[in-house]
Amino acid sequence: MSSEENDAQKKIANEKEEEEETISRNSKDVDDSNIIVVSPSDTGSTVYEDDQSSAEVESISTKAKEAGLSLRQLILAFGRKAKTATEVTSKEIKSKTIDVATSDTKDIQTLGANVDSIIAAFEDTMDEIHKEDYDVQEKLLAGYKKYIESQVKVIDTRLKLAKRLKRGA
Repeated sequence: MSSEENDAQKKIANEKEEEEETISRNSKDVDDSNIIVVSPSDTGSTVYEDDQSSAEVESISTKAKEAGLSLRQLILAFGRKAKTATEVTSKEIKSKTIDVATSDTKDIQTLGANVDSIIAAFEDTMDEIHKEDYDVQEKLLAGYKKYIESQVKVIDTRLKLAKRLKRGA
Protein backbone atom coordinates (compact mmCIF):
# COMPACT_ATOMS: atom_id res chain seq x y z
CA MET A 1 0.00 0.00 0.00
CA SER A 2 1.37 3.40 -0.92
CA SER A 3 1.63 6.31 1.46
CA GLU A 4 -1.04 8.27 -0.48
CA GLU A 5 -3.57 5.48 -0.06
CA ASN A 6 -2.67 5.21 3.62
CA ASP A 7 -3.22 8.98 4.12
CA ALA A 8 -6.59 8.81 2.33
CA GLN A 9 -7.76 5.98 4.61
CA LYS A 10 -6.71 7.93 7.72
CA LYS A 11 -8.72 10.96 6.55
CA ILE A 12 -11.83 8.84 6.02
CA ALA A 13 -11.42 7.29 9.46
CA ASN A 14 -11.02 10.74 11.10
CA GLU A 15 -14.13 12.07 9.35
CA LYS A 16 -16.18 9.11 10.60
CA GLU A 17 -15.00 9.73 14.17
CA GLU A 18 -15.93 13.42 13.95
CA GLU A 19 -19.40 12.51 12.68
CA GLU A 20 -19.87 10.08 15.58
CA GLU A 21 -18.78 12.73 18.11
CA THR A 22 -21.25 15.26 16.68
CA ILE A 23 -24.09 12.79 16.78
CA SER A 24 -23.38 11.59 20.27
CA ARG A 25 -23.40 15.04 21.87
CA ASN A 26 -26.51 16.09 23.64
CA SER A 27 -27.65 19.54 24.65
CA LYS A 28 -25.94 19.26 28.08
CA ASP A 29 -22.53 18.70 26.47
CA VAL A 30 -22.64 22.01 24.53
CA ASP A 31 -20.32 24.74 25.82
CA ASP A 32 -22.41 27.90 26.35
CA SER A 33 -19.39 30.18 26.55
CA ASN A 34 -18.96 30.21 22.75
CA ILE A 35 -22.57 31.23 21.96
CA ILE A 36 -23.13 34.83 20.93
CA VAL A 37 -26.57 36.36 21.35
CA VAL A 38 -27.48 39.17 19.01
CA SER A 39 -30.21 41.52 20.14
CA PRO A 40 -32.54 43.00 17.55
CA SER A 41 -31.76 46.52 16.44
CA ASP A 42 -34.08 49.38 17.07
CA THR A 43 -35.69 49.99 13.70
CA GLY A 44 -38.25 52.65 13.56
CA SER A 45 -40.91 53.24 11.00
CA THR A 46 -42.53 56.47 10.15
CA VAL A 47 -46.11 56.75 9.04
CA TYR A 48 -46.58 59.45 6.46
CA GLU A 49 -49.88 61.19 6.32
CA ASP A 50 -51.51 61.84 3.00
CA ASP A 51 -50.54 65.45 2.32
CA GLN A 52 -52.96 65.79 -0.58
CA SER A 53 -56.40 66.96 0.20
CA SER A 54 -59.44 65.61 -1.60
CA ALA A 55 -59.65 68.87 -3.61
CA GLU A 56 -56.13 68.29 -4.97
CA VAL A 57 -56.97 64.69 -5.87
CA GLU A 58 -60.11 65.85 -7.68
CA SER A 59 -58.07 68.53 -9.47
CA ILE A 60 -55.56 65.94 -10.71
CA SER A 61 -58.39 63.63 -11.76
CA THR A 62 -60.08 66.44 -13.67
CA LYS A 63 -56.83 67.35 -15.43
CA ALA A 64 -56.31 63.72 -16.45
CA LYS A 65 -59.84 63.54 -17.89
CA GLU A 66 -59.33 66.80 -19.78
CA ALA A 67 -56.04 65.53 -21.22
CA GLY A 68 -57.77 62.33 -22.34
CA LEU A 69 -60.57 64.25 -24.04
CA SER A 70 -58.06 66.58 -25.71
CA LEU A 71 -56.11 63.58 -27.03
CA ARG A 72 -59.33 62.01 -28.33
CA GLN A 73 -60.28 65.22 -30.13
CA LEU A 74 -56.81 65.44 -31.66
CA ILE A 75 -57.03 61.87 -32.96
CA LEU A 76 -60.49 62.50 -34.43
CA ALA A 77 -59.21 65.65 -36.15
CA PHE A 78 -56.34 63.69 -37.71
CA GLY A 79 -58.82 61.04 -38.83
CA ARG A 80 -61.06 63.62 -40.53
CA LYS A 81 -58.06 65.23 -42.22
CA ALA A 82 -56.79 61.85 -43.49
CA LYS A 83 -60.26 60.97 -44.78
CA THR A 84 -60.50 64.26 -46.68
CA ALA A 85 -57.03 63.81 -48.18
CA THR A 86 -57.90 60.25 -49.23
CA GLU A 87 -61.12 61.39 -50.91
CA VAL A 88 -59.30 64.13 -52.84
CA THR A 89 -56.58 61.71 -53.97
CA SER A 90 -59.10 59.07 -55.03
CA LYS A 91 -61.05 61.66 -57.07
CA GLU A 92 -57.83 62.68 -58.84
CA ILE A 93 -56.95 59.08 -59.61
CA LYS A 94 -60.46 58.37 -60.92
CA SER A 95 -60.36 61.38 -63.21
CA LYS A 96 -56.95 60.35 -64.59
CA THR A 97 -58.17 56.79 -65.12
CA ILE A 98 -61.23 58.02 -67.00
CA ASP A 99 -59.00 60.24 -69.17
CA VAL A 100 -56.74 57.30 -70.05
CA ALA A 101 -59.69 55.00 -70.72
CA THR A 102 -61.30 57.66 -72.90
CA SER A 103 -58.13 58.10 -74.96
CA ASP A 104 -57.78 54.31 -75.37
CA THR A 105 -61.39 54.09 -76.44
CA LYS A 106 -60.86 56.84 -79.02
CA ASP A 107 -57.76 55.05 -80.36
CA ILE A 108 -59.69 51.82 -80.74
CA GLN A 109 -62.65 53.58 -82.37
CA THR A 110 -60.35 55.10 -85.00
CA LEU A 111 -59.67 51.58 -86.21
CA GLY A 112 -63.42 51.31 -86.81
CA ALA A 113 -64.59 48.26 -88.71
CA ASN A 114 -61.09 46.75 -88.70
CA VAL A 115 -61.42 46.07 -84.95
CA ASP A 116 -64.55 44.01 -85.49
CA SER A 117 -62.86 41.84 -88.10
CA ILE A 118 -59.75 41.41 -85.89
CA ILE A 119 -61.89 40.34 -82.92
CA ALA A 120 -63.95 37.98 -85.11
CA ALA A 121 -60.78 36.38 -86.56
CA PHE A 122 -59.34 35.86 -83.06
CA GLU A 123 -62.56 34.29 -81.73
CA ASP A 124 -62.91 32.03 -84.79
CA THR A 125 -59.32 30.82 -84.40
CA MET A 126 -59.82 30.10 -80.70
CA ASP A 127 -63.05 28.20 -81.45
CA GLU A 128 -61.32 26.06 -84.10
CA ILE A 129 -58.43 25.26 -81.71
CA HIS A 130 -60.93 24.31 -78.98
CA LYS A 131 -62.43 21.62 -81.24
CA GLU A 132 -59.16 19.65 -81.34
CA ASP A 133 -57.79 17.08 -78.85
CA TYR A 134 -55.88 18.46 -75.85
CA ASP A 135 -52.47 17.40 -77.19
CA VAL A 136 -53.17 19.16 -80.48
CA GLN A 137 -54.69 22.17 -78.66
CA GLU A 138 -51.48 22.58 -76.65
CA LYS A 139 -49.34 22.71 -79.81
CA LEU A 140 -51.76 25.00 -81.70
CA LEU A 141 -52.09 27.44 -78.77
CA ALA A 142 -48.30 27.63 -78.32
CA GLY A 143 -47.91 28.37 -82.03
CA TYR A 144 -50.75 30.92 -82.06
CA LYS A 145 -49.22 32.67 -79.03
CA LYS A 146 -45.86 32.95 -80.84
CA TYR A 147 -47.64 34.34 -83.89
CA ILE A 148 -49.48 36.98 -81.81
CA GLU A 149 -46.24 37.91 -79.99
CA SER A 150 -44.53 38.42 -83.35
CA GLN A 151 -47.44 40.62 -84.47
CA VAL A 152 -47.08 42.67 -81.25
CA LYS A 153 -43.39 43.18 -82.09
CA VAL A 154 -44.35 44.36 -85.58
CA ILE A 155 -46.87 46.80 -84.07
CA ASP A 156 -44.29 48.11 -81.54
CA THR A 157 -41.73 48.62 -84.31
CA ARG A 158 -44.19 50.54 -86.51
CA LEU A 159 -45.27 52.63 -83.51
CA LYS A 160 -41.67 53.63 -82.76
CA LEU A 161 -41.13 54.47 -86.44
CA ALA A 162 -44.27 56.63 -86.53
CA LYS A 163 -43.16 58.51 -83.39
CA ARG A 164 -39.71 59.19 -84.85
CA LEU A 165 -41.12 60.36 -88.15
CA LYS A 166 -43.63 62.58 -86.36
CA ARG A 167 -40.82 64.38 -84.49
CA GLY A 168 -38.86 64.96 -87.67
CA ALA A 169 -41.83 66.30 -89.65
